[in-house]
Amino acid sequence: MYNFFYTLLFMTCIQTVMAEKMTLLLPDSTSCNYEKKLGMIDGEYKSFYKNGKLKSEGAFLQNNRVGFWVFYKEDGRIQCLRDYINNDHYQEKLTDKKAISIVWNENHFWTPLFEKELLHKVRFMNTVLLENNHLIFSSKNMLEKIALIAQNNPSCIFSDERLVSPTTIDFSQINNISGFKIKEDYMIDRKTQHLHHRIIAIAPLVYSTKTKELNALCWIYYPSIKNELAKIAIPNTSYPMLGQTLLDVFEYARYAVQHQELIKSNWSTQLKEDNIPIENLEIYLIEAENDLIANPISIN
Repeated sequence: MYNFFYTLLFMTCIQTVMAEKMTLLLPDSTSCNYEKKLGMIDGEYKSFYKNGKLKSEGAFLQNNRVGFWVFYKEDGRIQCLRDYINNDHYQEKLTDKKAISIVWNENHFWTPLFEKELLHKVRFMNTVLLENNHLIFSSKNMLEKIALIAQNNPSCIFSDERLVSPTTIDFSQINNISGFKIKEDYMIDRKTQHLHHRIIAIAPLVYSTKTKELNALCWIYYPSIKNELAKIAIPNTSYPMLGQTLLDVFEYARYAVQHQELIKSNWSTQLKEDNIPIENLEIYLIEAENDLIANPISIN
């Protein structure tokens, strides 16, 4: 398949950082084995039905599916094969059909989703710090560029996370930026049956010597600055299938989250009943997508 080169590249690079091997038993008695590196899902991934048979197998690279994946029905039959470039771009072959190329959110123009069609929606407030996030924090110059982009789009700067009260950026604090808060949604809808990632707002964080805490410098409405982020090249382009700009880093969620808060979810009742720890929600979402790939629902 066309992604064979990237699979080889991934397998060559996968050994350079030691992986943390994880096993998770989900509330419905299904399970998965996966790996994390530098705080991101990165490495081999396998999930299983409660009868012990494989549901899915493949690999992740910096929170993105890459290379060859196989998805199985509960009786062990193959449902489909996919060859991934990244989460949103893959070639799919159902057992009885020709391979087709599928691209969601092409060129980072978000595929339209409709609230009434959402099967799952989870909104997070994630804190992303310097540690393990060299793509975002490769230089102070990059942080300054983000602040300048926001300054040049004053209508997208707010003092609050709800994006209600306009404000300005205090440039005297630029050199003190040491992280970001990212308000983002993960959604699966009935039509695409695909896990979509959408950032709503980002907030540069500065350390206060007075309170000894990280405080938001301002809140930036993310969609308003996407075009400008696409112009900022990242220094490390080892994985071209995951993009070469700062926009790619944010769109493909190529960052490690140090602290996560759940803001809201249409799963809230179920999550409470199942007692799902917030740090496992990411896998919970991946498995919700795997369920739909292996056992698609009718959209008629």
